[in-house]
Amino acid sequence: MPKPPPKVNVWLFIDGAGVKLRTGSTTTISESVTIGNKMNLSLGFLDNGGRPVSPPVTPDTTPTWSNTAPTVERLIPSVDGLQAVATALAGGSDVINLSVVVRGANSRAIIQVVIPAPPQQVLTSVVINAT
Repeated sequence: MPKPPPKVNVWLFIDGAGVKLRTGSTTTISESVTIGNKMNLSLGFLDNGGRPVSPPVTPDTTPTWSNTAPTVERLIPSVDGLQAVATALAGGSDVINLSVVVRGANSRAIIQVVIPAPPQQVLTSVVINAT
């Protein structure tokens, strides 16, 4: 009898830090990024011991990424959907949505992103030079 495939845990990595996504539900994550900076997002498929699943896992369909405020943050997913880059464009907030299906099980993530507005410049003094 063939050995059953190993259990697959879907992980979302944000700039290298991993969060395990719950199968069949939505995992909510909060992040903060400054204007002009990027978040590198990627998916990983690990076994219960935290090792990459072998043989490598392919999602049932291409993972989908979307965001709610494209004028505040630009989101560019890779063609295969396994990675995305989010670039903060302006102060405000954004919500990035991710959905991935592996072996018939759906995992979803919501990343709530806060992008602080740049500090206001305040005129503190005026110097007048006489000529």
